[in-house]
Amino acid sequence: NYNISKSLNTYANVSLAHREPTDAELYDTWDGPDDLGVTPLFAESESITNASGDTLRIEWSDPYVKPEKLMNYELGFGYVNGIWNIQTNFFMMNFQNEIIAYGGADDDGSPIRGNADETVHRGVEFSVKTELPNNLYFDGNLSYNDNYFKKFIMKDWAGDIDLTGKKIAGFPDILGNAKISYRTKMLTTFIQIQHVGKQYLDNTENEERTINAFSVANAAMILRLANLGMKNIELSARMNNIFDLEYETSGYYDAWGGPDWSGANYYFPAAGRNFMFGVRCGF
Repeated sequence: NYNISKSLNTYANVSLAHREPTDAELYDTWDGPDDLGVTPLFAESESITNASGDTLRIEWSDPYVKPEKLMNYELGFGYVNGIWNIQTNFFMMNFQNEIIAYGGADDDGSPIRGNADETVHRGVEFSVKTELPNNLYFDGNLSYNDNYFKKFIMKDWAGDIDLTGKKIAGFPDILGNAKISYRTKMLTTFIQIQHVGKQYLDNTENEERTINAFSVANAAMILRLANLGMKNIELSARMNNIFDLEYETSGYYDAWGGPDWSGANYYFPAAGRNFMFGVRCGF
């Protein structure tokens, strides 16, 4: 990090990360680790026996789903001066063996997952906070992301499928939030707009297998009762999806889905207009 001035700074970051497959990713799609006697997805196994030749346990090695590796590069700039707080961040994430959704879902509704040879997630993130007149505040952020397969030959029952250069399913290109709030010592209230761009349901970049972009509005109010002699008590109310928009948050494409087994899109719908109320007490 380098402070160019009292208001302006820049930074760079390089980081390395690994992630192991989860238990569910090391078992067959329809048979998970909770099913007794199911053979996990490992290439090698060795029976460990006692002196009498009885099998004590089986040691598995060389899993079919490999750990993923990530090299992450970031370059950012920040500006803080008076009522303004502005941040910009450029990033590039290079994965090897990223564990991604292959398409379809298991019997629990979870996506079928496996490794992709090389993938890239890159983009730019921008955020701004500022103070407006009359106790009003604005917070917003916007990101543009490019998520694609740098190299990926997927094994399929019908043969190899070259997905190199295709967009990765489940990753929208655009994410955005904007919030205007009113704040006093006793009351905070805000209205928020959230936007999520188009997502693909599978990795073929087929325009007929997508989740449409959506924008949803939420509002909330928080009332602090300390000034009324009730210490550390907050009452809150929140209304989500103000306009009762019908939209989907995620989904998948099943090549064997539909009434005639010719393939179909499946979606997970979001909740309609809904309310949350809360009481928070401090001691």
